[in-house]
Amino acid sequence: MIIRKPYAFLIKYFKIIHIILFVLMSYLTYKTRLVYFFFRDYAGTGTYTYINNIASFYVNIFMVFVALVLVVLLILIYLLMKQKEKKVLIYLLGTIFYFLSFISYIFFITVFRNLEYSSYNTQILLLFRDISLFIYYLNYIFIVIAFIRGFGFNIKQFNFGKDLMELDISDEDREEIEVSSGIDYENVSNFVRRRKRNFMYYIKENSFILTFLLGMILVFFGAKLYITNFITDKVYSIGEIVNIQNVEYVINNCFIINKDSSGNIIKENANYVIIDLNIINKNTNDITISSNVHRLKVNNKYYYNITNVNSNFDEFGTIYKNKILKSNENNNLILVYEIENNYQNMLLELFQEREEHGNEAIFHYKKVKLEPYEFKEIDLGSFALNQVISLNNSYFGQGEFSILNMDIKENVSYKYNKCITEDKCYEYEKIIIPNQGYNILKINYKLDIDKNLFRYLIINNKTLKNITPNNYEENSVLLEIPNDISSDNLILNFNIRGVKFNIVR
Repeated sequence: MIIRKPYAFLIKYFKIIHIILFVLMSYLTYKTRLVYFFFRDYAGTGTYTYINNIASFYVNIFMVFVALVLVVLLILIYLLMKQKEKKVLIYLLGTIFYFLSFISYIFFITVFRNLEYSSYNTQILLLFRDISLFIYYLNYIFIVIAFIRGFGFNIKQFNFGKDLMELDISDEDREEIEVSSGIDYENVSNFVRRRKRNFMYYIKENSFILTFLLGMILVFFGAKLYITNFITDKVYSIGEIVNIQNVEYVINNCFIINKDSSGNIIKENANYVIIDLNIINKNTNDITISSNVHRLKVNNKYYYNITNVNSNFDEFGTIYKNKILKSNENNNLILVYEIENNYQNMLLELFQEREEHGNEAIFHYKKVKLEPYEFKEIDLGSFALNQVISLNNSYFGQGEFSILNMDIKENVSYKYNKCITEDKCYEYEKIIIPNQGYNILKINYKLDIDKNLFRYLIINNKTLKNITPNNYEENSVLLEIPNDISSDNLILNFNIRGVKFNIVR
């Protein structure tokens, strides 16, 4: 193949090529600066702002292409300077640096893509920060050289004017040259066959040693992979026990809601994540663990639990605050997080420990992958008194419920005991009278789970007010009902967040 030497072109456009180098290097410096600041802030705070297609925003294919173009241009200038017996060290170093940058950008594209569905621990983030810092600052050395030689500033150290004068164009710089491989393919083929044959002999003679070494390598990497994925950086699932400093956490379920039990929007443009968990303190002494040390990661954005909430979440359980965890006591609690409408890739990060490195604090967490419960619309149909209703299809996941009796009364009286001292108790009688325009609906029921099902009771499209005293008889509830409803036309409609059934006499 016949090609023309490029040296005449390179000498003629020497300044323009360096201006192009300056522009391309400046672009990569700016983009690498963004990458460095991202990992610096992420490693420092443990959080970052999620944006769509984050990989393309920080490290795109164009950056990879620009780095490759710089490598090609620097190689050409290196060859020119070498032929003209000029100093070539800066171009050689530039070629090596931008080739490493080319590899690094490809690597960082993978890193940012992985952030879409996973996270990195602090040590890895610090490594990414240092790599991007190294690339970012070294860029300035080559930018200065390209700027001076491109725009022609005759600084003594670089002496651009002298460089350009000495790069005279000669006929040799334009002459055509023949490019051929000069390879004897038959000799190469014989060489490959001979090497292959000797290699097979070597394998057979040392099969035991090689098999042993291979086995050791596989065991080493297998053990490392197992320790990384199942011990140090294990991601737990719902239902698994997570042991942190002899305190056991079990995540039972995860719910995402934006409406209360009556179907009203709690807050516009917000969702609430409710995490049902059990905590058992296996230590011999009582301890207090704040709920604020744990955090929720959604779409690579972190949220911290809220505790100053009203009764909208009481149906799911008791909110976890700064609770004293008594030794060997099983605590069933809930964590509540307010998040945005768009949610994917949810991880609950349970605080493990804080580690100090100089002025830098590193926080370690154990992660639990959350799969939110999917609320479904199910109609279980109609039931009569004393019929058993399975609640397995509800978000409770268990339980049986039945209504034994129901009556509408104008008022209800009941007796109860009150003790002044251990030996002195008196019996009292109390009459419960509803508000004007209402009667009292008294219901006797059976329920084998600790849930208030009557918050889901709807009559004439309205929920009923519960007026049951704390000292009233067990498995009975008193509700205020409009006085235009009689026992003859009474139908109890339940809607447990989409699971519907009704009870008639």
